[in-house]
Amino acid sequence: MSVTVYSTSHNRADAALSPQHRRLPEDLKQDPSWVLWRFVERDGRRTKEPYQVNHRRAATDNPATWATFEAAVEACERDDFFDGLGFVFHDANPYAGVDLDDTTEEQAREWVDRFDSYTERSPSGTGLHIIIKASLPQGTKRKSGELYSSGRFFTMTGDVVRDLPVRDAQDVADMYYRYLRRNDRTAPAPRTGGDTPDLEDAEVLRLLESARNGHVFAMIYAGAGDFPSGSERDLSLASRIAFYTQDEAQVERVMRGSGCVRAKWNKHRTYLRDTIRKATSGLTNTYTPAGVTNIDTVRASKSGELQAGVREMVRRWWDYDWARVKGTAEKPNWMRGHTCRDVMIVLISEAAKYGRVSGDNIEVGIGRRKLALLAATSLRTVHKSVRHLQAEGWLEFRPPKDDGKPGVYVLGAGLHHVLGIPTEGRDLEAVEGGG
Repeated sequence: MSVTVYSTSHNRADAALSPQHRRLPEDLKQDPSWVLWRFVERDGRRTKEPYQVNHRRAATDNPATWATFEAAVEACERDDFFDGLGFVFHDANPYAGVDLDDTTEEQAREWVDRFDSYTERSPSGTGLHIIIKASLPQGTKRKSGELYSSGRFFTMTGDVVRDLPVRDAQDVADMYYRYLRRNDRTAPAPRTGGDTPDLEDAEVLRLLESARNGHVFAMIYAGAGDFPSGSERDLSLASRIAFYTQDEAQVERVMRGSGCVRAKWNKHRTYLRDTIRKATSGLTNTYTPAGVTNIDTVRASKSGELQAGVREMVRRWWDYDWARVKGTAEKPNWMRGHTCRDVMIVLISEAAKYGRVSGDNIEVGIGRRKLALLAATSLRTVHKSVRHLQAEGWLEFRPPKDDGKPGVYVLGAGLHHVLGIPTEGRDLEAVEGGG
């Protein structure tokens, strides 16, 4: 997948300059849910992507990548790397956004009047953003508009159309939500068993993990995987489980045992139910006992061994006490566990796609710069993380023999036995120093 970053020194929109920043709603300014954004071209399509003040990618489901309004404005005004400010809607704040593309204030007057809240023009100048207080079961994108209360960020220009306070517009948001979904297919009645095979929850999980794409499921079940939003990860998880059981109560039980659980599942009474029904209604094929995969046959192939090894590493990654990983007594802040965690899941993901089985291990080649990019961190931090991961027993790094070629990471996959990594890890004194 190719990504082209546009030069922004000459095309920053006037709407992103400081006079407009000062016109943004005061209550949003008090919420530390700000990011920056810039234009990039992804797969031939120009899009906006969120960034942190330090030029690393931001994520709408990771508060650690957001900033205060003051920090975001300072970075935006001093640095031509960014094209503007953005605000994240998430479960912990009360805000929602309405996106009306390719329209004027006059054409959108009906909904602008109904929402009666802060409204501004989009960066292109051809659309409108309305900011309100509301909570929705799930984000909605249709030709006639978009509506989100979590899992998305909106560009914020300060190019004001209606200079009004951000008001509680739950009633109008519910109306607009129904309007956007007016042509959606009605969800079928709940399925509580029927022709679904009588499987225990543990057996459903075993089948999912043992399937040909079980390593992919294992990463999603751990709360990992590359998804544009948490809602899309939820739907992917529900769809995979629903292949084996169409009992909605059982699908929910299995989902609630995963690393994908988040506050939204309980906060919005119908969200999880609607997600599961969407998954079951979209099935084109389901599991039958006659199609059980022979695990011995799978493990007999190199591909099967690779998948089994990746599943084992994901399980260990998920269960590992990453918060315990820290520096030495002499250098207590040398490295933090969550960074090692992020680097390791990137290596596991790359191993799933490009890895090679070698004895009891899996080898994967990847350059440090690419690893830093995928882990959304610096090259220096990756060097440190790799040293820590070696000390913790996760991998062995083999430097490249030839210039211009990536090094090889030998990941302990436990193909022939489950590797036991002590909870306390190994001493770090031998790996002090920078990358």
